[in-house]
Amino acid sequence: MTNEVTLFRTCVADVFSPTTVAAAARLIEASGCAVSCPDGQTCCGQPAWNAGFVDEAARVARASLAALGTPGRAEAPTVVVPAGSCATMITHYWPELFRLVGDTEAERRARAVAGRTRELTQFLVARGLPELGAGTPTRVALHQSCHSLRELGGGGATREAMAAVEACSVVPWPDDDAQRCCGFGGTFSLKLPEAAEAMADEKLASLRGLGADCIAGTDLSCLLHLRARSEAVGTPVAIRHVADLLDGALGTVAHDGRPANSPAAPPGPPRGVPDQFSDPAPDEAPSDRSATVDGPTLRSRTATAVADPVLRSRLRKAVDRFAGHRAEGLAELADADALRRAARGIKGELLADLPAVLEQFADNVLATGGHIHWAADAAAADATISDIVRRAVTGRAGGALVVKSKSMATEEIGLNRALEAAGCEVVETDLGEWIVQLAGERPSHIIAPAVHHDRHSIRATFLAEAGARPDEVPAVPEALNAYARGWLRDRFLRADVGITGANFAVAESGSIVLVTNEGNGRMVTSLPRVHVVVLGMERVLRTWDQLDLLLTLLTRSATGQRLTSYTSVVTGPRRAGEPDGPDELHVVVLDNGRADLLGGEFHEMLACIRCGACLNACPVYRQVGGHAYGGVYAGPMGAVLTPLLEHERPGAAETADASTLCGACMQACPVEIPLQDLLLGLRRRNAPSSSRTTRLAWQAWARVWGRPAAYRGSVRLAALARPLVGPAARLPWLRTHAAGRTLPIPAPRPKRGDDG
Repeated sequence: MTNEVTLFRTCVADVFSPTTVAAAARLIEASGCAVSCPDGQTCCGQPAWNAGFVDEAARVARASLAALGTPGRAEAPTVVVPAGSCATMITHYWPELFRLVGDTEAERRARAVAGRTRELTQFLVARGLPELGAGTPTRVALHQSCHSLRELGGGGATREAMAAVEACSVVPWPDDDAQRCCGFGGTFSLKLPEAAEAMADEKLASLRGLGADCIAGTDLSCLLHLRARSEAVGTPVAIRHVADLLDGALGTVAHDGRPANSPAAPPGPPRGVPDQFSDPAPDEAPSDRSATVDGPTLRSRTATAVADPVLRSRLRKAVDRFAGHRAEGLAELADADALRRAARGIKGELLADLPAVLEQFADNVLATGGHIHWAADAAAADATISDIVRRAVTGRAGGALVVKSKSMATEEIGLNRALEAAGCEVVETDLGEWIVQLAGERPSHIIAPAVHHDRHSIRATFLAEAGARPDEVPAVPEALNAYARGWLRDRFLRADVGITGANFAVAESGSIVLVTNEGNGRMVTSLPRVHVVVLGMERVLRTWDQLDLLLTLLTRSATGQRLTSYTSVVTGPRRAGEPDGPDELHVVVLDNGRADLLGGEFHEMLACIRCGACLNACPVYRQVGGHAYGGVYAGPMGAVLTPLLEHERPGAAETADASTLCGACMQACPVEIPLQDLLLGLRRRNAPSSSRTTRLAWQAWARVWGRPAAYRGSVRLAALARPLVGPAARLPWLRTHAAGRTLPIPAPRPKRGDDG
């Protein structure tokens, strides 16, 4: 490892905490290295990259690349970055950024710089920590940024560095709280501020009871966000960059326990309080309403959702339970990550040869006596199924009674509305789906459609919509289940047509595989005379061996089970001598935009097996629930699928903004779909259609920060403008964002390496 180090200051540190840059330089020097801070560096370009403005990101990043690159040297200096997010931008995204703008030479140099870039604490630990004194006695709760935890490998170096300070004790933070995103997410905290504040509230509330003196971390942007929220709600928390704490242990700097940029009083009333999570509403507290949200925009829906403590309490209980079961289920496997990699490989191979696999599947369905229908879009699928149902009751007065098992594909095509318009009675038979059908709502979660309800609101729904008497349905789960079972059994016995989706299909036998935890799936497929399957074309597997692997991961990722209560296989209609099963089996293979994704930028989304694990891991879904996304699919997978499959719906494109890009979704995905990268791709696609004001703002930013001299001038100007931060918070275009947070105040003067 070279003894020369180039320190990348980061723009956030330059503007808000230049003392952190100085502290990082002293730590590196104490480890035996010579430090330089090239004059030409500005910003890594991540703000524009995360927003989807690639040209602007490249213009700014190109200036920093020129400053960090050392062409012609056999052994170039290591680049050290005191921020996990900026280190990730350089190491993971710079080569891709320059590839996208077609700058081959910059891409080559970016790859070279990426290979010698390290986050500060990782560098110090690998190099050998300098001798540290006792430091100021402090009990620290470490907030690891999402990039440090995931792209950079877990944050272990930060813990090791802090443990080397004798007087500093790192307070154990519960794993789930320690790894959950703080809500900053760059432009996320500007576009969806209410959701960002709610996430910060939960992070701060989890600090209660730990006995910590401060929160420390390696990303100033996250720390600024947490401090801004804590001060806005009147419970300021000491928040420090790890470099400052380590530097204090060197004995060179005296600290007063607060960062240099402590803001003045909050400019407006807070939107919420962080202790709303300390006493969640108990299930015993009656609430006879479903917690649903609606609104014309993503911003309005998320704001409504986070303002509803009932909804957030129900969501937290559900996703925590699912996530816990998933962890337990995967822990039973010898090497779950290896299986996930194998599953991703299988899905990739299948998608590359999907037409041939579908043809094999169709041939075998026909060979077993079934019927195959190809539906190019939702309208074609609805028309085909309506025709099948109509023929099922030919010669009989009245419409058909259709019973359905839970299927997101049928939600996607709006099948219930189409059948009801054709005069059919349609009954959802999954308990959660039946509840939301009665309530006139959409599912809020893939595997738990009624997660936004509790037993009190379910009882109210049964009383209002299902004809239940008060004495029949006390707010007791067993009684509610018993009533639903009796009500639905009559429909099973009278149904003309049963409709299901398909978790998987197996091409080598023409089989349909259904995974349920209720017996309704088997009732729907065995009692009605006609069974219709709505099969998303990407759900086909080639062999039973592939099914074995995917089924193992699906059930554990969804509910933590080794196998769900009912795993059913349907191969053709009822044969001679068989006591049950349909006389007709119809499989409707649904395209609806999927074929357009094959081989393209977003083709990996077709690998999704609809387990719901990404929803349970997502800190945004945890706060806002499924209805806030505005479409059929929710959570990270919905944030990708909605713009792709519902692109004609107004507002569908903005769903890609419902993410902090924390990466928890990919970490949870059983087939390793890079959801955050797909979301970045969607944002790039949306950028040209942004408002003119937004485009001009990013262009102006790039023109200034893409020129080192102009960048330095803007930093100095920010320091001079410190007194204007408070009044600026009252401007119309800042008021909505500043109402729940204090605005960070620039440092008094830009103490940069080049000017002392």
